Order: sequence, then C-alpha cells, then structure tokens
Amino acid sequence: MKRNYINLSDKQLSLIIKNLQNSFEEDRVDIYDDNELFDYSTTNVIDSVLKYFGIELMDEEDYTFFIALCRLNENPEESIIRPKLETYKITHKEEVIEYKTYEYETKSNSYIPLNSENVYSMGANDLYSYYEGKLVGQDVDDTEHRDDYIDDISKLKRFD
Repeated sequence: MKRNYINLSDKQLSLIIKNLQNSFEEDRVDIYDDNELFDYSTTNVIDSVLKYFGIELMDEEDYTFFIALCRLNENPEESIIRPKLETYKITHKEEVIEYKTYEYETKSNSYIPLNSENVYSMGANDLYSYYEGKLVGQDVDDTEHRDDYIDDISKLKRFD
C-alpha cells in the first residue's frame, strides 16, 4: 500500500499540522491522552482534515504518523521533524474457560459382554480408567472469556 503522505514537503506538512491542531482544539481532542488516542473523536478529526488534502488513511500506521507528526511539531513554523517508523511486538494474553468433550478409546479384555453399567462399576472399583486409553478426539463445546491483558510490548529492530 502506497503511503501518499510520506514524501510531502515541509511546507505541506506544516499546513496539515496547523489544520490538525486547530481541529483538535475545536473538538477538544487531546492527542497526549493515550487511553483515548484512537477514539472515533480523534480518528474522525484526522480523517476530516486529511480528506481535505486528498489523503486517505488505511490503518494504525497512518494514524500514528499524523499523531506523532503533531506531537513532534507543536510549533509547525519551525523546521518539521518527521516521525520515525518503529515496529513493536505486542504480546496479548486472553484468559478463557473452555468446556471440552474428550473422546478416549480403551481396550479391555473381558469374558462377559461389557455395557455402560458394568464398565462404570469397573471404574468405581479402580479396574477401569478411561483416561489411560488413547485420546482420539476433542471438541470445544463452549468458551467463556474471563479477561485479557497486554503482557508485553517490545520495540523490534528495523532493517529498512
């Protein structure tokens, strides 16, 4: 995907920054509040301003470019500092409870015909343990989401 804003001149970027700053102020958007940084109120302001300049954003990389551009250039009259693209590895964990059905196959030698009643009777008296058999299948019947959290974020080395 072509990022059509990367090669804009400092003069063009300065104009975009001024428009973004004015719109952020009008709409009371705080680009320094990381908890609400990607709320629709923020992204809508960015989309609206950039649409005027013929720039359409596609993903988080695009949004972070313009947020970083504004953060780095509070006074766009001076020379423009361009943000540097970094790559991060995010480890996100999710705690779930899974209700599963396991299917086991067990071989048992017997001189009498086996049925569910007498096999349960053998199990109750430690003569049969289904889990000592071979696990041949498992199905997840239901999943319950308990919690999720970001465990780690680390910056990766870029080679570009």
